[in-house]
Amino acid sequence: MPILLSIGIAYILALGSGRLCAAIGLPRVTGYLMVGLAAGPSLGGLGLPALITQKQLHSLVPLHDVIMGLIVFTIGGSFSLRAVRKMGMKRFRISAVEIGLTALLVALGTFTAGASPLTAGFLAVMAITTAPAATQMVLREYQSEGSLTDTILPLIGINNLVAIIAFIVLKNSVLSDKASFSMALVQISGPFVLGTFVGMVVAVMDQRLTRQVERQILVLASVAVIAGMAAILDISAMLATLIAGTVAVNASPYGKRILKELTAIDYPLYVLFFIMAGAALHLESLGHMGIIGAAYVVMRSIGKFFGCRIGAFWAGDSQTIKSWLGTAMLAQAGLAIGLAEVLAREWPGPGVTIQTVILASVVVFEGLGPLFTRTALVNAGEVTVLNLISQRSRVGYGEGFIQV
Repeated sequence: MPILLSIGIAYILALGSGRLCAAIGLPRVTGYLMVGLAAGPSLGGLGLPALITQKQLHSLVPLHDVIMGLIVFTIGGSFSLRAVRKMGMKRFRISAVEIGLTALLVALGTFTAGASPLTAGFLAVMAITTAPAATQMVLREYQSEGSLTDTILPLIGINNLVAIIAFIVLKNSVLSDKASFSMALVQISGPFVLGTFVGMVVAVMDQRLTRQVERQILVLASVAVIAGMAAILDISAMLATLIAGTVAVNASPYGKRILKELTAIDYPLYVLFFIMAGAALHLESLGHMGIIGAAYVVMRSIGKFFGCRIGAFWAGDSQTIKSWLGTAMLAQAGLAIGLAEVLAREWPGPGVTIQTVILASVVVFEGLGPLFTRTALVNAGEVTVLNLISQRSRVGYGEGFIQV
């Protein structure tokens, strides 16, 4: 089947699935993921051909990377200096405790379950990561506002920043024939240099461009350039894009205007992103999770929940943050999968085992993560009743057909 026909059918199915999920009180992103899962190769063994094949998924990788770049650019934009000064050290204290406790519990839990010390170390690093896309989509759908909403995205950015740096250091320290400090330094500093340069260009051009559509083109071009340059230089595109978003928002006199303007074009792209994410899920990996995988899922969940709770208590934050921040930080997907792929490629054997655990855990966390985020936002009182009600169409199919 031609790829455009597959995408078109998937979009139509996602439209209906999203509306159905909204009607029964689930996040629309859950519906998009379910469509991708049903259309992808993971369920292709049920007798029907896959709507989206593995080959088509591979051909969509560049588009996937650009959309992920837009999401991460927005996450970087949440680190405005004004917001950081307003929150003081609260966010960093919460993040430090959450990261430390999650990594410690996952390392101890997986080691006790039978993983080697090095395998447990890599799993601990990957447990830190949090999926920005699913969380951001839930925030967008319910138009949440409040202290919890303002805290979630910056903490996701810090989590992923720390995870990428820790992974690079650990990989270059133990997997290379000889410890390569210079290589680790390049892979860490490279994204900062590239991201800072692109962010400064965006900040300058943001002031000169007079039309909204021109600024939207600028961000799309910047994200694509970063993804391409990162592939050439063999550095982290996600880290570079995160830095670019942070620099652009803080360096431009117009602040977050450029992020606000992206909301006019990005949602349909995000829907396609989650269709692809659902199609890339590996349900069969659940059967190979084993005790180590179960320990990873349980310990990561405990670490995220109690880490945020203890960190918020140390930071003297509100009861809302203490109770519900950890619940909203469970989603995990793209970055963890990417890091696991690198390990499987460079560390045959143990790396493949780690990849299997991560792929299985992503099915759990990406499936339940949006629902937990919605639950946290609703219980925190940051979603209005109007945004929880599924609005009925004013015109039925029959009446609409007659009018047409």
